[in-house]
Amino acid sequence: MALRKLLALLTIAPTCLALGCAVEPTEDEADESTGALAETPGLVDPAAVQGRDRDGSYPTQVWKVTRDWNDKNAATGNTFEKDYSDWVASLPKTSSLSRGETITVKTPRGAPYERELAAPVLEAAHTAIFARVAYASWMGLPFYLKSGDLHAGHFGFVAASGKPHPSCEAPDCVSDFRAIASPKEWRSGQPWPSDASLRRKNPASYKQQLSFVDVTPGTKGGAGAWFDEVLLDKRVGHFLVTLIDLFDPVKLAQDGNMVHVTPEATAPGDVLLHRHSKHAGVGHAFFVYQTSSVPEGRMRVELLSGSMPARQAAWLSPKESRDYFLAPSAGGPKTVEECPAGYSLAPDDASRCRKATGTIDKPSNMRCPAGYFDNAFDEMKCVRYTTVPSEKTDLRTLGGGIRRFQTPVLRNGRWTNTASTSVRSTSIGDKDVERIGARIKRFQQLLVD
Repeated sequence: MALRKLLALLTIAPTCLALGCAVEPTEDEADESTGALAETPGLVDPAAVQGRDRDGSYPTQVWKVTRDWNDKNAATGNTFEKDYSDWVASLPKTSSLSRGETITVKTPRGAPYERELAAPVLEAAHTAIFARVAYASWMGLPFYLKSGDLHAGHFGFVAASGKPHPSCEAPDCVSDFRAIASPKEWRSGQPWPSDASLRRKNPASYKQQLSFVDVTPGTKGGAGAWFDEVLLDKRVGHFLVTLIDLFDPVKLAQDGNMVHVTPEATAPGDVLLHRHSKHAGVGHAFFVYQTSSVPEGRMRVELLSGSMPARQAAWLSPKESRDYFLAPSAGGPKTVEECPAGYSLAPDDASRCRKATGTIDKPSNMRCPAGYFDNAFDEMKCVRYTTVPSEKTDLRTLGGGIRRFQTPVLRNGRWTNTASTSVRSTSIGDKDVERIGARIKRFQQLLVD
């Protein structure tokens, strides 16, 4: 292993000297020493492919990266990874418009300006995504999520080749962020800059769900209006409106976005993902808000919960939060029977899936002929089914459970998401289903109400 590490250092040293990138352990070394999540191949640096303008920007760039997550925030003395967690935990609670309490979003220490507003109206996973994007953009840090060939981050919406993605698959997808005027600075007491186009936007998937931010007196605005009120860099707001349409808990759980962590490592800013089945189009996500140690080596955790339709993130008590950590859908050791799209489990035989392929009127004797069954929705009809065997899905393999955002690193001209240095010793590999599933039992021992 030592020889392999030396060869890796010799290989990447010239490039890192030129690009200023950090030297990370090789994938093999990380896997052997800590069981860390194996790295998913990243993307070619879009700046190198698209070419920089005189000011250093390139067409798809949303914000400029000037720091690394392992660098220290001069305002706090902590690494930005640690500072992000502390920032999430510091957000004060306030009354929610819909349910109990929510949080107030305040710019972190070291941000270029100060601003605060009660939480936006977002769905479950989107509060966590928003928080990570907002913090990264304020601090000049790299960020991206991926799904297939689409990579969405500080560099915009691009393919693995570094070129603009040919089909962003969402309305209002911006391919050239240079066209969006964005103020470079603002000071308290000055009028807040506004982007009329951004204020009119709302994620297409949210339909008519509106927040509390007034676009005009007496008119409620959507997520775009909220982003316009808090984000000085309007490009980030436009980016977020599209990102929300593209990513949900299912896509967050895909390889290359988040890393599994041990129960003891759970920290504010982490995300508890719930996956119920392989074929389900949606999942659920909870944002870790507070963690604290209690006597006898145990801990207390408070989550923020979203919903469909969207609402402000709702604070959950430690008791409510504990129940979600113990659910089988949080990567628990459970196998479920499920069906392909269009099929449902037969009510009398969980090993079979069925799909209606035709109906007929029920005969005068009110008995369905051979091959037909009573229609549960219309007593005067008989229905015929096609059946296939059901599939067994191990919930430990679907990406559910406590996860942490990976951090992008630029190596050899490519951006790659990797487990941050601070989490390598407490990470769990995607294929290590035994340790993933064992977390439920450990959380039973660890968490208090």
